[in-house]
Amino acid sequence: MRDNEGVECQVAREALSARIDGEREPVPSLRVDEHLRSCPDCRAWFDQAQQMNSLVGSLLDSEPARRLQEQAAVPTPPSRYRRALRWALGIAGAVQLALALGQAFGLDFGMLSTTHHGTAHAAHLLNESTAWSAATGAVAIAAAVRPRLAPGLACVLSVYVALLTYYVIIDDAIGQVTVARIVSHLPVALAAVFALLVWRQPEVRDTPPGAAAEGGHLKLLRSDDPAA
Repeated sequence: MRDNEGVECQVAREALSARIDGEREPVPSLRVDEHLRSCPDCRAWFDQAQQMNSLVGSLLDSEPARRLQEQAAVPTPPSRYRRALRWALGIAGAVQLALALGQAFGLDFGMLSTTHHGTAHAAHLLNESTAWSAATGAVAIAAAVRPRLAPGLACVLSVYVALLTYYVIIDDAIGQVTVARIVSHLPVALAAVFALLVWRQPEVRDTPPGAAAEGGHLKLLRSDDPAA
């Protein structure tokens, strides 16, 4: 670090910045101090950096700043619209789950018996439908409680509802689906819509914007930044 310009000054200022922040210096402290004694530019930079750090610390420790930080640290509650969407998603999931349980216990929701499938095949298809309905209902309820699950649920249900709509139209045209069966698909369609809406709602920020300041002090710019 005998040269007072170029890489040596950059390395020294990087080390001094880490020293001010209480971090480990990238080079031995003795070499940094030796360079500091021989480089008036780095001494001036170090003095200004210390003054700036002290000023920022005093500002953050002031009563108005502490009051703002306390207010910002309080989690922002979800909006009424967002809560309503989550409730709607949960209710749609509960209805879907109830339909699955009813179907599992033998309730008839308008499924037609087919002549080209055997009894075993028809029973298996019914069990598959019941398992799918129960799964989508349970995940919809979970997404209502944990909105982070909403994106995955929305993607799956959107594709499913699109394909289901196509098959319902085809089957209705040839008389292979009843009105009751079509109505029983409404909860999963509503769950898809509500999952999409919950997904599109902005996340509630629990961390205040000033949380990057550690211990009441602001991290200084590194020496390789243009502003340093």
